[in-house]
Amino acid sequence: MVNLNQGILKALEIPMPSLPEQQRIADKLDALLARMDACRHRLDRVPGILERFRQAVLESALRGELSSEWRDSNSVSMLSWRSVTLADVADVGTGSTPLRSNAAFYSSTGTPWVTSAATGLAYVDTAGEFVTPAAVAAHRLKTYPPGTLLVAMYGEGKTRGQVSELRIHATINQACAAVRVDESQASKAFVKLALWAQYEQMRALAEGGNQPNLNLSKIKGLAIRTPPIQEQAEIVRRVESLFALADAIDARYTAARAQVERLTPALLAKAFRGELVPQDPNDEPASALLARLRNPAGHEEAPPARRPGRRPARARAKESVI
Repeated sequence: MVNLNQGILKALEIPMPSLPEQQRIADKLDALLARMDACRHRLDRVPGILERFRQAVLESALRGELSSEWRDSNSVSMLSWRSVTLADVADVGTGSTPLRSNAAFYSSTGTPWVTSAATGLAYVDTAGEFVTPAAVAAHRLKTYPPGTLLVAMYGEGKTRGQVSELRIHATINQACAAVRVDESQASKAFVKLALWAQYEQMRALAEGGNQPNLNLSKIKGLAIRTPPIQEQAEIVRRVESLFALADAIDARYTAARAQVERLTPALLAKAFRGELVPQDPNDEPASALLARLRNPAGHEEAPPARRPGRRPARARAKESVI
């Protein structure tokens, strides 16, 4: 077990400035570190602000507010919007999990098999597992094409209700609903935005005890208000533009947060190099301070005491003469 001992610690060399300079360094560090803490506090509010901004954009889009100018310029009325269910504009299915005890059902290559854990990203480009033709045949697994939307019906934490989009051909497990939008009825991109906007509503629909889940009937019955196809495209364009702005701010936040975390060790290193505060030639040298620390009473160091024992013969002879 690697460890430090007292000898190593006592031998550590520490740069020692004068006492007044130590105080100046400490005061400067206190002021700078307080400003950094305030900066961290302000930065930590950014993710929440961006999340609320994205949600507000989605809600505005689905209420028709985001495209109101477009409707005015194209003489389109809100009366052209219609209320439908997801089953009206899309085919909704699911998958299953091949028997885990059958080694012939899984391999390192084959058909990608996607679970609800993959829905945390906007797009699914890879799969963590692959199933064999035997698994596909035995469990009648359907291979869904790129462009299929995936809705997580089960999952811990934030997973349930998440929506992603396949960019590969893949099968899925029973924890996902596969939504294939009929593009003649609705834009796939618009339906994806509508599902994103209903994240909390979908989670509230879940049933069960310790792990509430959604089911296909609830997913199929989700209500969506759809404008004409041309307005759907305009809404998608405006939402993507605003989301790109939010993503750029998010990237700047990430860079700023990393920079703040690097500042504390940089400040301490600068302080112990004597570069943080100006030095004063009138300060008492640190050697005088160390001398006082060794001898706080201000007396000269006494010679080492003689070990008790019998006095030397010369001392005894001198004593007898006196």
